Amino acid sequence: MAIQKNIVKECEAVEQQAESALSDIENSRAEIEQLTAENAQKKSLSKKLGSGDVAKINPSKTEIKNVDNDTLVSFVEMASVSDGGYIADSVDRPLGDLRKSSYTYFAENDIIIAKITPCMENGKCALAKGLTNGLGMGSSEFHVIRAKTANFLPEYLFALLNRKSVRLAAEKVMTGASGHRRVPASFYENFAVPALSLKEQQKFVAKVEALEKQITDAQAVIDAAPARKEAVMKKYL
Repeated sequence: MAIQKNIVKECEAVEQQAESALSDIENSRAEIEQLTAENAQKKSLSKKLGSGDVAKINPSKTEIKNVDNDTLVSFVEMASVSDGGYIADSVDRPLGDLRKSSYTYFAENDIIIAKITPCMENGKCALAKGLTNGLGMGSSEFHVIRAKTANFLPEYLFALLNRKSVRLAAEKVMTGASGHRRVPASFYENFAVPALSLKEQQKFVAKVEALEKQITDAQAVIDAAPARKEAVMKKYL
């Protein structure tokens, strides 16, 4: 009976920590939404995302027409983009094997966003980092957004776009047949971006990244809970 009580007590402690971590995640996500909502109120400073001095939407493959076919690039499938906002996996492939297909071209620091349902609604969105030779090819179901870095930080635009409220708004303008509905590029072209100074953008990004770090740490606690409970059982049985 004493051993049973110890097992229950220690397992309950693990569960309580996991529940607390889940609450931390929800609170941090709410804070991010609040920060971006407050930022969006600066309408007098807003510019359209697709305007020339903010970002380029879906850059053309002609940009890489002179890159050698043997050049290795990062190939990113839709399944390789985490719902958590990053590229979880990629495979190096020769550019020549990919360039003539319908695959989407992107480059280092570009934002890739799923345009098709349900991937878009599930948060398939990432800031492309660490691409092989700075180049990537991926699913034809990605929209690509490239910040004009002289005026706008890629991290700033990513923080504005990778939000539940934006996905809900995008869902309302999807076109196409059921099961194959897609977000048109015009949604992002007309998306309002507060034109903050680079210093203000950096401050905003730092706040968002700090909250995202809290989310990552809390998720690690949740993910570790089953193994910790198993360790408790092994300790006593």
